[in-house]
Amino acid sequence: MNLKHALEARKERKRLQEEAQAAQRRSMVIEEDLKDWKIKLRKETYDADQTLLIGLPGSGKSTTVKYFRMIYAKREWEIRRSSWRAVVRLNIVQSTICVLEFIKERFVGQESTSGNEIDHPDDNSQAYEHDLVLISSPVEICSQQAVENPMVTVQGISSSVSLLNDEYKAALKFLPSLYVLEADLKSIIQMDFELESASSTLEDSEPSSIPRASGARARLLQSSTTLFADIVSATNSILTSEEIRGALVENGFHVDYLPWLNSMDISRISGSDYQPSDIDIMRANLRSVGLRKDPLEQIPMKLPLPIIFYDIGRSVNVMRTRTWIPFIDTLMFHLIFHTSVSISDEFSPLLGQKVKAGNYLEDSMTLWSSISASPFLRNTYFLVFFTKVDLLERQLDSGIRFKDHVKDYNGSRNDAASVFPFGAANLLI
Repeated sequence: MNLKHALEARKERKRLQEEAQAAQRRSMVIEEDLKDWKIKLRKETYDADQTLLIGLPGSGKSTTVKYFRMIYAKREWEIRRSSWRAVVRLNIVQSTICVLEFIKERFVGQESTSGNEIDHPDDNSQAYEHDLVLISSPVEICSQQAVENPMVTVQGISSSVSLLNDEYKAALKFLPSLYVLEADLKSIIQMDFELESASSTLEDSEPSSIPRASGARARLLQSSTTLFADIVSATNSILTSEEIRGALVENGFHVDYLPWLNSMDISRISGSDYQPSDIDIMRANLRSVGLRKDPLEQIPMKLPLPIIFYDIGRSVNVMRTRTWIPFIDTLMFHLIFHTSVSISDEFSPLLGQKVKAGNYLEDSMTLWSSISASPFLRNTYFLVFFTKVDLLERQLDSGIRFKDHVKDYNGSRNDAASVFPFGAANLLI
C-alpha cells in the first residue's frame, strides 16, 4: 500500500512538473509575441527607438553616447572626429585659465583686474539645435571656491611671494588672450556641432567634403590654432609643474584625473595637423545644459530601429522626477540609468572643480528609488550602467572607509570586490 501511494505521488509530482514546464513555455511564447508586437507597433508609430539617459551629473551619460557612436556608427564617428579638436583644446584652455587665475589670486593676493578682463560671450545667446549650451569658464568656479588663506606650504614653499617667480609672472600676461581663445573655440564648437547633427549632411557627404560655415569659421580655426600653439608653448611648464600641482592639491583641487596635462600630450594636441584620437574624444568633455538629443545615424543590423538618445542635462534636477517625467512616453522610450558607484565624484576634466560634498552612491540609490517607483515608467525597459568602478577602487585603496560614507553597509571588508556587489544589490532591489 505504501509503495503504491509512493508511486502515485511520484507520478503526480512528475505530472505537475510537466504542467509547470508547459506553462512556462507558453508564457515565454506569449512574452516573445508581446515583444514582437511592441516592436512592430513602434515601427509603425515611430521612426526611431528613443532612449532616455538618466543619472547624476558626471555619471557618464555622454560617454555612453560616444561609445555607441564609436562602435556602431563608425562613418559618423569619423565624420565628427575633427570637430572634437576644438573641444579637446577648449578643455586645456579652460584648465590653463584656472591654473593662472589660481596663481594670480592665491599668490599675488589680488582680485582679477577689470582692465585686463575680457568680457565672456553670452553662453546662452546661441543654443544648439538640440538645446546644447556650453557652460561658462571654470574661472567662475575657481573664484567661488577660493580658499581664504592664500599661504601654502608645499615642497619647501613657505609663502605665496616665493612661489611667484618671473616665469609665473610672465605666464599671467597670457590671461586676456586665453579668454579670447576660449570664446573663439566655443564659437567653432557651436558651428561644428550644429552642422554635423543634420541627418542630410551625414547621409549625403563624405567626411572630407562636409560643408563648413562661412569663411568666419576658417579664419577662427586658423587663428585659434596659431594662438593655442603659442600660448601652450609658453605655459606648458606651468601646467606640468609639480610645484603648481602640489599647491593646487594643497588647496583642495584634484589634478590626478585631468587628461592631457603632460608635456607629450600638450605638444601633440597643439600641432597644426592634430586629429583627435579615439581616446582623446572619449576623454573630451563637452559640458551642456538642457535636454540634449543625439541621434545614432548608423546602427547594427540586429537593432530593429535607429536609436535617438535623449540626455537630460545639468539644468534639469534629476532628483525631482516631475521635472523630466514629461519627456517620457512609455511606448516609445527605453531608459538607461547611469549610477556612479564611487563615494564621491573626484573626476573633472576642468581642473577648477573641487571634490563635491556628499557621496554619489547614496544619491544614485535615492534617485533610482524615485525612478523605479514611478507609475509613469511601469512599462519602460530599464538598463542600469554602473560607472566609475575604477574610481571607487582608487578611493578605497587610498584608505577611505566605505562604511563611513554609506551607513547601511555592514560588511567587514573595505575592497571594491566586496563593496561593489552591495551597491549593485541595493540598486537592483
